[in-house]
Amino acid sequence: MKLEVGRVAMNKAVELVGRALPSKDYGDATSGILLDVKGNKLSLVANSIEVFISTEITLLDKAEADGFAVPNGDILSRIVANLKNLNKPIVIEFNEDKDELGLSCESYAGTIAHYPSEGFISIPSVEDIKKNSKMSIPARLLTDAVQRVAFARSKDTTHVQLTGIFIDQTENGINLVATDSLRLSAIQYASKVKNPKSVVIGYKYLDLLRRILDDLEIDGGQTLNLYISEDRIYFVHEESNTTIGLQTYGDQFVAGYESFIIPQDDCEVLIKVNREHFISRLDLATSHNKSVQDDLIFEIVTKKKVVTSKFKSSESGSKLNDFDVPFDVAKIIKGDGFSVSVVPQFLYDVLSVIRDKEVILGLANKEEGPVVVYPIVEGNSISGEFVHVFSLT
Repeated sequence: MKLEVGRVAMNKAVELVGRALPSKDYGDATSGILLDVKGNKLSLVANSIEVFISTEITLLDKAEADGFAVPNGDILSRIVANLKNLNKPIVIEFNEDKDELGLSCESYAGTIAHYPSEGFISIPSVEDIKKNSKMSIPARLLTDAVQRVAFARSKDTTHVQLTGIFIDQTENGINLVATDSLRLSAIQYASKVKNPKSVVIGYKYLDLLRRILDDLEIDGGQTLNLYISEDRIYFVHEESNTTIGLQTYGDQFVAGYESFIIPQDDCEVLIKVNREHFISRLDLATSHNKSVQDDLIFEIVTKKKVVTSKFKSSESGSKLNDFDVPFDVAKIIKGDGFSVSVVPQFLYDVLSVIRDKEVILGLANKEEGPVVVYPIVEGNSISGEFVHVFSLT
């Protein structure tokens, strides 16, 4: 049985579903891409158990008969990608008797062995997926979660929930949160939410979804409908007949995390600094230490409307490395002087995801902290508020 499919459409489809292939070749159908022909449609599916992606493309002519095959996904992806300079359609020939799949395009012709289809792990239908609880969320929030929140997640897999990003809907909005228990980064998006749901998504899966949204050219302002089961979150894009399933880590997160999302009005001290200048002085200060994990003293002194600001060596540090590194403060917004011990790496991590010329640094409590960093987000296109918090050492 033969069929013809457009080369560009086939390349896009294979590239898309290929993102779900396992990193290791297991030599069976779990390392394959299922090709399922029905009428004038060709469905492609890859499933690594943790992630599956399916998409559908239209054939140039109706197939002679229905059929399916599961060729090795990596080999199929490389062959189709290397046909990019040819102009004619790709001809696919199913030969179940010989357990092989024929591919030809212009001057190229070859075959790929395919695995027994019984070994391929089936995926739920779109109808079954839509029976799960629905979560609606702006696409841009998922992108921001990856770019501006994920750095604070834990790298320790002992508590797997902390390695992900928590999407927590309430009746009044959506919080996207990551924390490693020493620091926390969050986005708050104010909106009215019907039937709020919550889910923890692993960072790599959320980043994969973000990249797929780019591939599908989904506008960041578009609202996505996600469907949540006990251990999966699904995205169905009906315009391209594409479905994505991602593993989740349940719906439980750090109890009471909301208390660390601190509004500026609740801080005892707020100062505004030039981000690049602040980083340059931080660089100079950390050069005295062995590591950016070594503590620094972050000090602000106000006396008769004169502000003195500097980094200096930690009180527990070596006397051989004593130093003072002054830096300018653009504005004291609220409060007066303080002196706290901070981990420089925490400051670097936050300031690397904030691109504003100036940032606001806050101290929730001068005696106990924590330190809070606020981007200046006036006129933010999604009306989101970004908050980055880290504890004092």
